[in-house]
This record gives sequence, C-alpha cells and structure tokens, in this order.
Amino acid sequence: MALRKKGLKVAVTAMAIISFITSGGLNNIYADSSIDKNVTVIERTLEDKVYSVANKIEYIKDGEIITSGHGYQSLRDALSENTLIEVKNGKIYMTLEFTDSQYSIIDTIKISVDGKTTNFEKSSDRKYTVELTSLDSNIQLSYNVNVPVPNMPPHSFTVNVKLSDTPELETKNNAPVINVKDKTIYVGEEFDALSGATSGVATDNEDGDLTSKLEVVSKVDTTKPGTYEVTYKVADSEGLVTTKTIKVTVLEKEEVKPNGLENGKYKIKNTTVYSGNSSMGTSMVRNSLEEVSYLEVKDGKVYLTLEFAKDMHGMMENIKLTVDGAAVNPTINGTKYTFEVNSVSSKIGISAYITAMGMNINYTVGLEESTIEKTTSSSTSGITNGSTSGSTTSSSGTTNGSTTSTSGSISSSDTTVTESTVKKGKLYTIQNTVDHESQTGKDMARKYLNSTSKVEEIDGQYYVTLTFTGSEFMKNHVIYVNGSKVSHTVTAKSGDSISLRFKVSSLSDTIKVGTYVVPMSRDIEFTVKLLESTLKFVKEYEVSSNGSSTLPQTGSAIDGTMTMGIGTSLMALGTLLNRRKRK
Repeated sequence: MALRKKGLKVAVTAMAIISFITSGGLNNIYADSSIDKNVTVIERTLEDKVYSVANKIEYIKDGEIITSGHGYQSLRDALSENTLIEVKNGKIYMTLEFTDSQYSIIDTIKISVDGKTTNFEKSSDRKYTVELTSLDSNIQLSYNVNVPVPNMPPHSFTVNVKLSDTPELETKNNAPVINVKDKTIYVGEEFDALSGATSGVATDNEDGDLTSKLEVVSKVDTTKPGTYEVTYKVADSEGLVTTKTIKVTVLEKEEVKPNGLENGKYKIKNTTVYSGNSSMGTSMVRNSLEEVSYLEVKDGKVYLTLEFAKDMHGMMENIKLTVDGAAVNPTINGTKYTFEVNSVSSKIGISAYITAMGMNINYTVGLEESTIEKTTSSSTSGITNGSTSGSTTSSSGTTNGSTTSTSGSISSSDTTVTESTVKKGKLYTIQNTVDHESQTGKDMARKYLNSTSKVEEIDGQYYVTLTFTGSEFMKNHVIYVNGSKVSHTVTAKSGDSISLRFKVSSLSDTIKVGTYVVPMSRDIEFTVKLLESTLKFVKEYEVSSNGSSTLPQTGSAIDGTMTMGIGTSLMALGTLLNRRKRK
C-alpha cells in the first residue's frame, strides 16, 4: 500500500496513539495533517509491513549543525541512506544500517529516540533497530571511530537522523538472489552444483540466507563432453520465487593446452577485484600489487609470478594464495610470489592481514590475456628462479667501483682552488600546532608530526625543518608556504622518521603539508603553525659559502632522543651488513 508525501508520518503517528486505546489489528486510520479545520482529512489503510524511507543526517560538532564538508561526508558515507520502517501490532520500529566502508573501525553504537538512549553490541549485519513513537521523533546516532594509528584514542561522533518526506513509500519484498555462474570442467572431474557451499548461494533481503531451501535440477554428465544446464529454484517466506539456469561445459581432457603458448617467458597485465564494496578497499588492493606480472611456460606447465608493491608488502601479513579455489604454496623471493596456475584464465585469490589498518582484505586477481607479451630471459624480472638482474647504485656512486661524491665533483685537470668564506648561522627550536577540517585528520597530523621543529637563521633568511614519524605510512610529501608550493630537502631519514627542510620568509608564514597516506590510499593536507613565542636559541654554527656547515643534518629537534636515534640506526646498519656478509 503506497502512502503519499506526508501521509505516512501523519497516519503512523495517529495509529501509534490509537494503539494505546484500542486492542487488535488496525485497518482504517484517520489523521488530520494540520490543526486548521479547513484542511481535508486524509484516510489511509495501513497494513503491518516494512517500508523503505530515505534519511538525512546532521553532523553535530561542538554544538553546531554541519551539513557539508569533508567531516560531514565521511559520516554520510558511513550510514546507509535507506532506513527500514516496520509497522507491527501498532508499533513503529526503525532499522539503521551502516555501510561496509568504515564499519570495521566503528564501535560503541548508541541510538537516542526522544531522549531515551539504547546502547548496542556491535552486530555482524551492520543493522540496529529501535522503537519510535512517531516518524517525527528526535533521533540521534552516536558511535566511536577507531583510527588505525598506533596509540591514538577513538573519536566520538554524533549525528541527527531525519526521516525524509518522500513522494511515495512502497511495501518492500525483494525477490531472493541466486549467486551462481556458468562453469567449465573436464571429463572425469566431479561436479558439485553448490561447490561445497552451505550458505551464500541463495540470499534474501527479508529472510536472510536461503541456501538450504534451494531446489537444484542438474543434467550434467561428467563422463561425456558437452554443454549441460543446471537449474536453481528458491522461494522466500512470502512465496516470491527466483529461478536461475546456468550452463556447465564439460571438455575433453586432451583439449587442455597451456594456453597455446610455447615454452618461454612472458609478461602480462593483471586486474584486481576487491571482495568488499568500499572505494578505499578497492584502491588499497590495487595499490598492493604491481600491475605487470610474469609467466613462464615450461614443458606444458604455466608458472605465474605476482609482485607485490614494496610499500604495501611490508604491511601485509599471513598472505595466502589460491588458484581457481585451491590453495597453493608459492616460492617467495622478496616481494615476488611464484606458483603454478592451470591457465592464463585462472582466477587467483589473495587474502592478507594489513597491519597498518588492523584488518583482513580479500581480493581476486585476473590476467588480461590480450596484454600478454613474450620477453627475453634478461628482461623478465625473476620468474621461477627468483633471480633479478641490473646494477645497484648507492648514494655515493655505483657498485662498479667508480665513486661519485654527493657533495660535488672533482676534476683531476682542474687545479684551481677556491677558498670558502665562513659565516655564522643560528640554530633554534620552536614548537608547532596542527589543524585540519576534521578532528580525525587533526589527530592524525599531530600523531605523525613532531611538536618540536628546528629553525635556522642564515644571513637574515629562515629555514624550517619538520620531522615526521610513521614515514612508512606516508609518501610524496609536499610543502606549501603562503599558498605556494616550495622545494624541500630531506635532511634525515632513519627508521620510520623523516625530516624535511625548506625556506620561509618569516616564522608567521602559513605552512601546509600534503602527503599520501598509504593505508588509506588517499592524499591529505593539514596546516602547521609555528608558535613564535616558543622560539628558543640553541647555538651558533659555521656555514661556509659553498653551502657546507658544521651543523649535523639531523632535521630533528636537538634533544636527548637524537643520540638514541643515531645509536639505533647504527645498530640496524650493523645488523644489515652482517646479514649481507653471511649471504
């Protein structure tokens, strides 16, 4: 039964009042949409059904109502725009549903209706139901967001939920969905119509999982090649039936060939498909894997090498691979994983735990057969033997014995010696604050940026050095001063710390930092303000005209932690050298 415009709100409110006076079912409901007696009385018949209503939210921050901006949009994306309203025995129940995009980091969920608060345990289906007195009830939703940054406390958010006036509300009863696809097998192989699944094959929005109620009619004969039909049928609790027929192709075993490829090595592009429905997850899985993979065909067998992106591979644990649903044990060489596949059209499944996000990801990798290209053995970056080719260049030169100094070039034929003029520089420390349009962004910026920065004064010019921790999660730093992008120098990089030095015209300049946050697969920007009142002189030092100075290029504030950092770095370097020596 459809209700138009404000009719549902008026009718349901009236029905709730009547239910306290009378008993039994409700059929005819009368409601006056205004106190003006000249307005026509609306009559509607409302059955006990479930209705879908759109909702709007208002972000409450520091007592203010916010309906736009980055912070608002993040909260909007976290909550489904569709709200289920169930009318049952004269009572109104509302179900709010979170989306999958941020649900893994949300908890401590509360819903307040007209001042009465209900606390919820986190549900697996992302749905939360409360009773309403009317569709005009004051509804507030509160929850915590656990930001995937070590030692950062959760953030609490509160939104007003408004049930929108819609032109028409219709009874919802969606048909069941059957999740099966066409399949190809070979003569002699077993065929299981449900592929061993006990759930998820047939689902229904209202009744949940209906796999156990499936009726399957199969005519597949695995002893003979051919194309066969398999029909699936299921009905929901209201008798709505869904039927789906797939084709199962049985091939002769001798038709199986290694993709028509001769023995050799090839490169091929891949695609990734995230198992969830969030854009962040889709971006994350694409960024986790290099887009070019490698194949080696040898004696009728096909070996595939997938290469994970180095920056993401360090955050991935418990990596598991499957080929066409079967688990495989790859040969691992650094970020390269090599294993046998049935064919170029095989589907590779990947699952891993992302330490930076504290969550598991699952995705499928496909190979684009149209991009396959044969390569020479020297151009293929490590297939079955895991070997790599090429020369290594260090910061001081190349490994072939010719060393290039990073501080300048020296020519044996140039005997001219230029004397450098020594001048004085002054070193200071200064405190800073950070700002971002959202509290989450502000807290992340504060977590990553050291609160103490360095200031150098040389011939009336100021140079600021900002030091960041968690550099393994942050890439592609960009510095803006007074709205203009400026160049910067990496003065120190040790462990998860990195220091950036750049020029400012004064300590009151507006400084903005942009960076790419790897686990979130997105760029963020935040503002840094130098607190001039905290400027503290440290020392004078000598700066020569050729740009060298006696000041250590640490890039971090001069305090007791610098010595500790240097010691830690030397220990790590010693360990690395010992490992290489043993190799």
